[in-house]
Amino acid sequence: MQKFVSAPVTAVRLADPVLANRLETGYRSTIPATVEKCRETGRIDSFKLEWKPGMPHEPHHFWDSDFAKVL
Repeated sequence: MQKFVSAPVTAVRLADPVLANRLETGYRSTIPATVEKCRETGRIDSFKLEWKPGMPHEPHHFWDSDFAKVL
């Protein structure tokens, strides 16, 4: 029985013309924009667990999962 071995990430290339364009858009535009929005709204700073009542950007119930979706 042959064992499967994972390929290193650097060895994988996406050559499909449709998906490759979508990935490029994500890398150049979507990911940076959503990370910046998480910064602006305090979702990244919420991981410091330093928020006190009266401070801006009160964390809501889903602050951590919002950032996890971006990752």
